Amino acid sequence: MEALKQRLEKAITEGIQARQRYYDSIELDAEQELGEPAAEASIQKLESILGTALPPSYRAFLLLHNGWKEIDGGVDLVPLEELLGITNEHDLSAWKQSALDSGDDVAARSLVIGASLITATKYLLDPVAASQDGEWPLLQYHHEIEAEVPSFIEWLEDSVEEYLELAELDMSDDE
Repeated sequence: MEALKQRLEKAITEGIQARQRYYDSIELDAEQELGEPAAEASIQKLESILGTALPPSYRAFLLLHNGWKEIDGGVDLVPLEELLGITNEHDLSAWKQSALDSGDDVAARSLVIGASLITATKYLLDPVAASQDGEWPLLQYHHEIEAEVPSFIEWLEDSVEEYLELAELDMSDDE
């Protein structure tokens, strides 16, 4: 568990720096904001509602940070209060109901951990496809699945490279 925590802390630190570098390259203010650690009791309440343990890397993230505003453009990793229905900034319950009504089984069954107020993009964790180590695939969803990564931690680590590449591309375009 300690190794996972260290891996997460590294991905978060490098992720913040890579995003900042990209935002600087396009002369945009970075409005990233990490939440305070989530309470263990709140995490357990969510797990009780779901009827299963959260994926280890996402659970460990919540113990470090309860959400991350502007993690990916206009997409936020939503805080537990929203997952528990205490707050409703991104209207997740209506979106899930719409997915259910339209027969989108994957979206309806998945845990929505990322949402936006300006785009339809969502980040989902799919419990049905859990791996042997308990990780759930992270799905980037925009009216349909656009991308799939084996776990939350792998997505977070991959995003560092993606933002660094975007920053390099933009800086080379300026030259």
